[in-house]
Amino acid sequence: MQLKKMVVYGLSLTGLLVGGAAHAAQQYGTLFGGNGGNAFEQVCNRGSMSGLQVRAAAEVDSIGTRCYQDSPVNSVLFGGGGGSYGISDCPGSTPLAKGIRGRSAVRVDKIGLYCTDSAKISATGIQQFGGNGGNYFSYTCGNGFSAKGLHGNTGSRVDRIGVVCSNRSESSTGL
Repeated sequence: MQLKKMVVYGLSLTGLLVGGAAHAAQQYGTLFGGNGGNAFEQVCNRGSMSGLQVRAAAEVDSIGTRCYQDSPVNSVLFGGGGGSYGISDCPGSTPLAKGIRGRSAVRVDKIGLYCTDSAKISATGIQQFGGNGGNYFSYTCGNGFSAKGLHGNTGSRVDRIGVVCSNRSESSTGL
């Protein structure tokens, strides 16, 4: 009986170590916006985050990622059905998102991406969607990390938004 407890403990300890190693490769960026809505997380399972798809007017109504595998692939949209639909992709032959920028108050008013250059040293902003209310925000993934997806809260609109960053070796297709 004592031996069984030691084996189970050893397996549990191993499980904790594996979980800790996986957690180190993924980081959650700061959330911007209010506290309403229901939590969501959308992460590119294969490839890297390369763009956004959005429905927006004065505020961001819904949001989803575009994941780059051999070409951009749309995800599902989280949020409401109002506003106009638009997409924005990072440029280049192997597009890679580095962070987010926009405006927010009680909800997300405007959203756009930062994309990396081919040397992956600097980040350049691309098209933003939404209105001009709220306060400016910006978040870029740290060195060695790129955007793997988004997390936040949505209801009939996007209440708050943050970026999920992942180690480049985990999130890229040879980048």
